[in-house]
Amino acid sequence: MPRRYDLLNHVLSASVDRLWWWQTARKFRAILADPDAAVLDVCCGTGHMTRALLKGRPRGAHPILAADFAREMLSRGARRFAARRPGEPTAIALEADALHLPLRAASLDLIVTAFGFRNLANYAAGLREFARVLRPGRSWAFWTLPSLAA
Repeated sequence: MPRRYDLLNHVLSASVDRLWWWQTARKFRAILADPDAAVLDVCCGTGHMTRALLKGRPRGAHPILAADFAREMLSRGARRFAARRPGEPTAIALEADALHLPLRAASLDLIVTAFGFRNLANYAAGLREFARVLRPGRSWAFWTLPSLAA
């Protein structure tokens, strides 16, 4: 399933999704450059966005948290995170529900989500949870493809 998921996202976006990952990472480069910044890619799927975010992290930075509730998708992402050069920043795969994150309140500097947000059972509850774990005055971003259903 994860391979088809990636392919579908590439096809539906005409491969613009690849550009979106890098643009998102560039938008938050100041936060990503801070080695102490706590970063979460929620609904990370197979980890493409996480990999883009990792490129903006300095050596020795705290790992990026990459959370998803779909174990198979997260496993594929974890393999993608492991494919790195020695000394490069890392990511930690976290099996978690975006509506009930196992994180302390006000503990994150940045939350990013890409395609996964569209799959939340309750958008308002998801946004409330993001606000709960995000430090006051910090950033979050999400984007998703519109549904093709009529």
